[in-house]
Amino acid sequence: MVKKPLHIAYIGQKGAPALWGGVERATEELAVRMAAAGYFVTVYCRTWYAKHQPLFYRNVRLKYVPSVHTKYLDAITHTFFSVVNAMWNGVDVIHFQGIGPALLAWIPRMFAPHTRVLVTFHCLDRKLQKWNWFARLMFYVGEYVAISCSHEMFVTSRALEQYVLHTWNHRATYLPNGAFERTIAFDSTEDIRAFGLTPHRYVVCVGRLMRDKAQHEVIAAFVRAKERLDDASCADLKLVIVGDSADAHDSYRAYLNEQIAGRDDVVFLGVQTGSILKSLIKHARVGVSLSYSEGMPLAVLEMASYGVPLVVSDITAHREIFGDDHAFIEVGNVERAAVQLARLVKNFDEIRVIAAIIAERIAARYCWDIIVARYCVSIVSVQTEFEREHVVLQARLV
Repeated sequence: MVKKPLHIAYIGQKGAPALWGGVERATEELAVRMAAAGYFVTVYCRTWYAKHQPLFYRNVRLKYVPSVHTKYLDAITHTFFSVVNAMWNGVDVIHFQGIGPALLAWIPRMFAPHTRVLVTFHCLDRKLQKWNWFARLMFYVGEYVAISCSHEMFVTSRALEQYVLHTWNHRATYLPNGAFERTIAFDSTEDIRAFGLTPHRYVVCVGRLMRDKAQHEVIAAFVRAKERLDDASCADLKLVIVGDSADAHDSYRAYLNEQIAGRDDVVFLGVQTGSILKSLIKHARVGVSLSYSEGMPLAVLEMASYGVPLVVSDITAHREIFGDDHAFIEVGNVERAAVQLARLVKNFDEIRVIAAIIAERIAARYCWDIIVARYCVSIVSVQTEFEREHVVLQARLV
C-alpha cells in the first residue's frame, strides 16, 4: 500500500511567493523545499497581499482566505479562517508562522486532536514600537499559547532559544533562516542599470519601512558620510532603499519622504524580489542595517552571503551572525554609523576581500538545504507517530 504524503499547512504568513517580509520569504523557502521532498504543502495567503492568485507555486498549493484588513485584525482574522479551513480539509500538520498567529494554536489542539501543531518563533513582536499595549499583551499571551499548545516550537536564533528557556522554562528547537543560494551568477547589470544605478556606486538598505528598522537613521548616516568623503569619485554615490510599508498611509513612510526632500541621491525602489533583488544586493558597494530589533534578519544574511561589506547595528541578532569581531554600531548612534559607512565606501577594494571570506562562512552556516533537513527530522517524527497511532487503532479494532 502506497503511503499518502503528509499534508502540511503553513499559516500566519501573508502569502507566497513572497513580495516582502522576512517571515514570508522564509516560509516560501521552506514550503517549496518540502513540496520538492514529496510532501503535500499548502500555504495560506491573504487575498490583499497577492498581486495575482495562482492555485500553485512551485508545487506548493496556495489557498486564499479573507481577513479583516486592518493593522490589528488582519493577521488574527486571517489565521482564524485559515485554521478552520485547514481542519476542515484534514491537514496532518499545521505550522504557525509567528507568535501572533500562534495565539490560535489551541483551536486545532482542541478540535482536531490528530493534527500536529508546530510554531516558529520568528522574533519578539511585542518589542516592536508599532504595537500598542494591548497588542503587546496579546503577543505575550501568544508566547504562552505557542509553548503550551504546540507539539514542537522552532526558534530562528540562539537568542530566542535562550529567551524561551529563561522566560518560559521551555526548550525550543533552533532552526534559523537561510541565506541566498549562490548557485546562479548574477553578473548582468541590466537590472540595476534600469534603475539608473551603476555597480558599486550605491549603498543599499533592504527591509520593510518601519521605525524599528531605522531607515531614517540610515538616511541621516548616509548624508553625513557623503560630507566626509572628499574624493570626487564618491560624488555620484547613491543610497538605495529597497522595501515599502505594509500600509499605504503609513506616517513613517511620509516622514522618510520629508527627510529626503530635495535630494536626488536617495532612491526608494519599493518592493523588489527574485533576481532583481539579488542583483541590487550583489552590485552594492556597502549594505546597511541599523535596526533596533530583529529575530534572524534575512536581509542581512542575504547581503552578507553575497560578500557585501556591511554597516550593522549592535543588536543580538547581528552579533549572532557575525560574532564579536565585527565593527558594530551602537543602536541610535548616527554619527558613528556615518563614520563607519564613509570608511567602508572609501576602502571598498580592501574590505570586500574580508567580506568575501565572511560570505563563505555565512553560506555554509545558513544553508537552506541543511536547515530543511533538520526540519524534516521533526516532520518524520510526526509521520512515525501517525503510523504508531494507526497500528494501535487497528489493534484495538481487531
